[in-house]
Amino acid sequence: MKHKSSYLLVGYWSRIRKGRDVPDQTDIDPRVIKRFLSSTFILNCENPGRPIYRLAGTELCERFGFELKGTSFLAHWDPRSCLSLTSLLHQG
Repeated sequence: MKHKSSYLLVGYWSRIRKGRDVPDQTDIDPRVIKRFLSSTFILNCENPGRPIYRLAGTELCERFGFELKGTSFLAHWDPRSCLSLTSLLHQG
């Protein structure tokens, strides 16, 4: 979150969600965030203990060497980090 791009993307997300937990998918204009899309991901957290990549940009998929969509977000973290991340997702 210390990267300038992260601040810009979170700012955009906060503006379009208009007080809701998350914005509607129709509120997201890919043209506005086009320079961030390749390194952006969105998680499906219906079950916070098992977050799944709902969307993953091409740069992220290339770094992992495969398509991340539909795979486990926590599979890439060590057990201690998984506990911390799961705790954060339960707060959201």
